Amino acid sequence: MLASTAGAIARAASQFGVGEQMPAWERKAGAAASAMQASNIHVAAGERMAREQPAAHFLYQEIDALSGIDKVKLRQRLANGPTRPADVLRTLDVPTLWLTGAEDVVYPPFLSAILAGMMPKTEVAQVEKAGHSVYFERPAEFNRIVDAFLARHC
Repeated sequence: MLASTAGAIARAASQFGVGEQMPAWERKAGAAASAMQASNIHVAAGERMAREQPAAHFLYQEIDALSGIDKVKLRQRLANGPTRPADVLRTLDVPTLWLTGAEDVVYPPFLSAILAGMMPKTEVAQVEKAGHSVYFERPAEFNRIVDAFLARHC
């Protein structure tokens, strides 16, 4: 399962024929992330979680603060990490679930459907009204989707 990530797969828009979709998402996501940061909203938690679930958002921020991770170094490692060509997905003959939040501003949710289309045994699920951390923001929906996937494949 891949939740709001493409793992080590390179995310170059030119590879996927998405034209203006990736740059448009990057502009919109960048503006949203800047606005959230200015409002002390954790970008991976998202504006909706901060508004609708303030206690969960506070907990998310506190857990993140306790991690002690250097976020600048982490972002650099994450930016440099996706180096594997997408074509490698064609060789993976294993059931795979690609799960995203429709309002994600950290990972482009539309990319999961594109990448999943390169694999022989995949399913794509997108949770509406959820951002990057679907497991935290909408845990019941996340678990329902994962449980159903596992029931079909295990």
